[in-house]
Amino acid sequence: MADIVVFPDILAVTVAFLNAEFAARGETARAATKVPKTRPARYVRLDLGGGIERNRITGEPLLIIQASAADEPAAYGLCELARALIRSMPERDTIAGASVMGCTSSSLPVPFPDPDLSTPRYQATVGLLISPA
Repeated sequence: MADIVVFPDILAVTVAFLNAEFAARGETARAATKVPKTRPARYVRLDLGGGIERNRITGEPLLIIQASAADEPAAYGLCELARALIRSMPERDTIAGASVMGCTSSSLPVPFPDPDLSTPRYQATVGLLISPA
């Protein structure tokens, strides 16, 4: 019987990773997959923009990073920090059941205004190369 390969929940892995890295740097923003009911002044929302399975043990998820803060420079800076931290994941050991082997693509932060709010928001994407640990 063939072995079953189950990919890790890369959103959960990345949220936990970012929150640990933010805390280690004294960053007050938190990462999540949903915007909290009471919006904090600074936050990062992660989403999955699809991806592909290269083979049975290697996948390429595309992460979407959205960062909001009080002003444009702060929102850009938070988005860029999150993007840089995610891009550093391949330099780490196994993270929460995922082996992040590389960064396949990355876009720089771009303005991504929220039509319902006046809070500045920036967005970037990062493609990762992952496998189960």
